[in-house]
Amino acid sequence: MTQFAFAKRLLARDHSGATAVEFAMIAPVLFTCIVGILSLGMAYYEGATVQWSLERTLRAAMIDPEVTGAQIEASLNERLEAIGSPVVDFSYIIDDSGSVPVAVATANYEVPLRVPFVPDLALHFSAESVAPAPAG
Repeated sequence: MTQFAFAKRLLARDHSGATAVEFAMIAPVLFTCIVGILSLGMAYYEGATVQWSLERTLRAAMIDPEVTGAQIEASLNERLEAIGSPVVDFSYIIDDSGSVPVAVATANYEVPLRVPFVPDLALHFSAESVAPAPAG
């Protein structure tokens, strides 16, 4: 048996670098999944924050009968500055169709998802809050 054949057989049985090679094959997919999950969690957090801010703003508006839609939108934008002030499409209407007039505030917005190796994605959120309109 030649020395070359002996070395070849010895290397064929050596598995010391197999773990590193397997990790190198799996790592991009693993890290992409982890970053994607974190990005999705941050997007849902931002969505919950916009919903919470909209509800808090509308509750404050229930107390003041002189409040306008522009003032409510300004208050909402002030609250949203804490999370980076997402671009929110805001609408505020008073619905007089029932026996009790209600104020309906809606906020529509998109949150971009930034995941490596994946084309740009965005989640569309819509938040709505309804409260009795202030008497005035």
